[in-house]
Amino acid sequence: MDINTLRRLEFLRRDDHLRDAVPMVLDKNGSPKETLHIVYVMTWVGVCGGSKIILEQCNRLAALGHQVTVLCHFSRPDWYPLDGRVSFLSPPFGEVLRVPPCDVVVVTYWKEIYECVEQRVAPVVYFEQGDSHLFDPDSMDPHMMDHVRKQIQIAPFVLTVSTYAAEMLNKRFGVAAHVVPNAVNKAVFYPGGEKPRHGKTVITAIGPDYIGFKRLPNILAAIQALKDEGEEIVFQWITPGAPDPSRTEPAIVNPPQEVIGDALRRTDIFVCASIYESFCLPVLEAMTCGAAVVTTDCGGIRDYVSNGVNALVVPKDDIGALTGALRRLIKEPELRQSLAACGLEVAKNFDWDLTAKKLEEYFTDIACHSICKPKLVHTLLLFLREGHPDWELAESCLKTLERSSYTTVVVCNNGYLRNDELTERLKPFKLRCIVAGSGENAGIIVGRQLCFDMVGRLFPEADYVTELHPDMKFSSNWEDPLVAYLESNPDEPVSSCGIVSDLSACVNPDDPDELDAYLTSLRRDSIERGYTLPCVHRIGVLRAVGGFDARFLTGKQAFEDDSLLLGYHYYYGTRANWHPKVNCNSVVYHAVGGQRFGLNADLYENFNGLLRQYGAMGIGVLSRLHVAPWQVGFFTDKFSSLASASGG
Repeated sequence: MDINTLRRLEFLRRDDHLRDAVPMVLDKNGSPKETLHIVYVMTWVGVCGGSKIILEQCNRLAALGHQVTVLCHFSRPDWYPLDGRVSFLSPPFGEVLRVPPCDVVVVTYWKEIYECVEQRVAPVVYFEQGDSHLFDPDSMDPHMMDHVRKQIQIAPFVLTVSTYAAEMLNKRFGVAAHVVPNAVNKAVFYPGGEKPRHGKTVITAIGPDYIGFKRLPNILAAIQALKDEGEEIVFQWITPGAPDPSRTEPAIVNPPQEVIGDALRRTDIFVCASIYESFCLPVLEAMTCGAAVVTTDCGGIRDYVSNGVNALVVPKDDIGALTGALRRLIKEPELRQSLAACGLEVAKNFDWDLTAKKLEEYFTDIACHSICKPKLVHTLLLFLREGHPDWELAESCLKTLERSSYTTVVVCNNGYLRNDELTERLKPFKLRCIVAGSGENAGIIVGRQLCFDMVGRLFPEADYVTELHPDMKFSSNWEDPLVAYLESNPDEPVSSCGIVSDLSACVNPDDPDELDAYLTSLRRDSIERGYTLPCVHRIGVLRAVGGFDARFLTGKQAFEDDSLLLGYHYYYGTRANWHPKVNCNSVVYHAVGGQRFGLNADLYENFNGLLRQYGAMGIGVLSRLHVAPWQVGFFTDKFSSLASASGG
């Protein structure tokens, strides 16, 4: 199977995974390490400026004493002198790029971002060096562009090479990027003293004619125009690949780096005509070798080019202006020398020793993050309506939840806000809130199951999950007794807490300290029959019984918890005589349906679903599992009616 087919199959697999992508949730709780293991994931290692930067980063980090591994389907490159201390892993095409244990994963192209994120090995950094997705998105297929957007937006950290690239990342994808500039290898690129005196002007360009944004044809047209005017020019064209056979200009194809350095030291004028670049390293390398520069304002040069001071900057796609700037530097050797001298001075600031230290500091900080692995995760349904006091209710709930032992919350957005708007509202709370859902009221069953599924994918190591509603207020560490009970009773699937449904005569519910003290005072060392919300579920059993199944629970609310109780009952078997229990060592406030009354006109839709799924015997079981009089009475009456109707 050829590489293009393998690449296509790889993209389809990744695209399928990306549909249900979940972010990497991280904690910054580690201390800086002196030595890191950094894994670079590369799409390819062929000859280009981007590959050169990545490989040199690997070399420099290895020289600083870090363990560096490159992971790529292609073999170790032979065109660039990669340090022998850098390990290279080359799994064949068709296999997932398995990230080895490490401290930081650096993904160097958008294709591999989520494949590395979903492996949950270490914090993932996306290293952006620019391409059409960043500078020319209209040229891309809409589906492909949507795929790229999802990949980039799910990266926990983004690193790039210039302020221009960072601005474009924010503009196109809404992400913030950290900037560490590229640098020049001063062992290869350095000034060479006096240039040869041969009466001709040496002009150099670097780049292939088959990559459109480089605009090599514009440069070739300007050179030809100057030659037609009678200018004596030696043109050096350096390209990583063979040019179009129709070209008459000779080209230096894929030379070693040392040959490029020698060519730039012979250069009087270096020319760049790109319409966009994230950094444009060849311009800086030319400056370092003492050449004067003519360039378009391609974006990435703005961090080190100043028009008229260390280069001449011309409009993009203006061959006349490009020709005029080159003519001016041919005619004005003093200006050429001045620009070259200033360029050489600026280039001193872009040294690999400085850049490597900046990379080391950045990756050391990233490595202080660890993948979040909470024992318990809260789930909260937020039904927010315009013109209703729903948000005030939620604020009060979340503020008291800050006193919990566990602070990770998966929030289902069942309201009118967009997910990004809700995320912003949740930021002030001392909680780690992750928004799920779509901003539409999918109902309790779908919303709660969405939360359960999200917890399983985000936090596969978690043991417990809660069910919370915004009409609740919590006491300090309220979930600890419930978790402790489940830890010491491995055959229990769920633990509920005691609840108070009316505070008006006892305490000021808006005073968190007074509320906390009151709820704490109600705790007592007692385990009683019953089932209440909030509760803590054991995830393994919850998953085994299927959670909330919307195939038979077709209504938006009501009787959803009864389906779980039946699931737990049958999971443990009728002979075990399992029944739900309330742990009175924990007490919280729950308004019990305060927000939910009247939201669903057909409250019996889910009851009928229960009946279809579990039959009359299931209804009879519920009459025995519950202890609240109205629930016992309701299910007893329903069971009796069903039995009479069947002649039992």
